[in-house]
Amino acid sequence: MNSLLVAVSIAYGTMSLITFMAYYLDKRAAQLGRPRTPEATLHVLELLGGWPGALLAQRVIRHKNAKLSYQVVFWGLDRGVFALVVKEASICMPGGDSHWSDGLCSHDAEQEPASWP
Repeated sequence: MNSLLVAVSIAYGTMSLITFMAYYLDKRAAQLGRPRTPEATLHVLELLGGWPGALLAQRVIRHKNAKLSYQVVFWGLDRGVFALVVKEASICMPGGDSHWSDGLCSHDAEQEPASWP
């Protein structure tokens, strides 16, 4: 398996778990009348790769899923991160136009790019 794919999977999994826990702790603080986690902090966690955990927390523990202003920012970040991941992943596909020097994803510059159907 590609080492880049493993590293990205671990990073997303870790950030998703951290973000899910942040949502849970924020909801618990709200229920107990304690100080809350700032929304900006939750959005930074989402932006750092925790958006899958945020989406899961919104559905499972039903936190931050009804506040329209929060959802607008969340889905904007989600789409932005997704577009960036797709763009970067396309570099590693046969026919990608970039060559990474660290060996995580490289194409032979002299080799004809593979055609995609």
